[in-house]
Amino acid sequence: MRRKVFLQEVAKLAADGPVHKLEIRRNRCFKDSVAIFAGKGHAVWRQPLKVTFIGEAGMDSGGVTREWFSTLSSAISRGSPELFYTAGPQRNQLYVTPTSSSPAHLKKFAFVGLFMAKAILESAARGKELGPITLNLPLCEPFWKLLLGNPLSLVDLQQLDPTEFRSLMSILSMDIDGLIFENFVWSFQHPNAAAGGANQVATALAGAGAGMLSQAPSTVPDAEASTPTNSNTLAASTAGAAASPFACCDNDDVSANAIPLKPGGKHIKVTNSTKREYVLLKAHKMLVGAVEAQMSALIDAFHSLIPRDLLDKYAFSSLEMQLLVCGEQRIDIQDLKRHCKYEDGYTGKEDIISWFWEVAESFDDVQRRQLLQFWSGSDGMPAEGFGSMDPAFHMVAVERMYDPNDTTARLPAAHTCFRQLDLPRYVSREELREKIFCAITIGQGYMALS
Repeated sequence: MRRKVFLQEVAKLAADGPVHKLEIRRNRCFKDSVAIFAGKGHAVWRQPLKVTFIGEAGMDSGGVTREWFSTLSSAISRGSPELFYTAGPQRNQLYVTPTSSSPAHLKKFAFVGLFMAKAILESAARGKELGPITLNLPLCEPFWKLLLGNPLSLVDLQQLDPTEFRSLMSILSMDIDGLIFENFVWSFQHPNAAAGGANQVATALAGAGAGMLSQAPSTVPDAEASTPTNSNTLAASTAGAAASPFACCDNDDVSANAIPLKPGGKHIKVTNSTKREYVLLKAHKMLVGAVEAQMSALIDAFHSLIPRDLLDKYAFSSLEMQLLVCGEQRIDIQDLKRHCKYEDGYTGKEDIISWFWEVAESFDDVQRRQLLQFWSGSDGMPAEGFGSMDPAFHMVAVERMYDPNDTTARLPAAHTCFRQLDLPRYVSREELREKIFCAITIGQGYMALS
């Protein structure tokens, strides 16, 4: 109910027109989108959109706009290692790269903040036309806490780097005098680490100094028990993702890439009496201090569309905020099946329909998102489930072959604006699986009418 009332208030912030038209190259979606919005002012972000992917036929009745949101969020999460690196116990979440604080980077972070707010604005104001907009941005819980202005704790470091978290916790639990020789610095192996050296301890992100980080717990919590499950898989390949910047050098090598955790930290040894201060300062630098400029740019841009006091009014938790922007992280195929409709030749009782759902159920999370992307132009599941969508997902029957003289079966086609899947009458489960898989991978971006 809070979410519904919040969106009703957000809808009042949208402009009725004029329509802002975007012409985007699919393979350069992020770069083109940043360039188009550069210097246009925040008022443009409140206007309705009409999107065209250059070189692709289609009429945007909502489906192409949904696809722009989905394609752009995937481009940000999978193709921008200079902004976000893969983090978390499974390396399937994202966090801000500490070294991405140049003016060019900050402009991109501001764009991401506006883009996230725009997704909420469009869901609120034009939900009847577009349906709920969900973004494929699997950001770590500390990110959502900072966006909301909530303080972080030492345990939040576990969300980013469990190894580093355990290392710091072991320092707290043992006698380190004469055993561990650390200085009050954070040393990087990252080749661009020096870029983060100028960052000061954050004071602008909902707190001042180390007050943003609460005291460490007295016992080490179980890593799996305290980490929310995020089953979304980033890309099929993460070869282009940035390595964790939390990998540290030998502390004895106090180089130019060593960031002091306090004034004169390069020359201050960590002892039993100062180890708690060291642990808190180091965790704070990793979580907050080194990403202050980036998060400030993103947060300020986000609140230029959705005011902070409006967000504060509803007191969303970090998980609720993630659901608001990104929807459910795991695609529930059974929920989709329950709410799918059948028309023009299918009743839902045919063998081919049973085969379709068996194949869809066997897909991993990446393939399920690809299926939704192909079918509807959006690869996310709304927090309310598929039953909330209008028009509903539905299938219609089409002939297996375009030409009776050609024995090659046709691929499925999608009308993304209407969430309609034209499913040919395949003769076996194996043929159906082959054609569906081909359509959602090789055939990404193809649609009969969008």
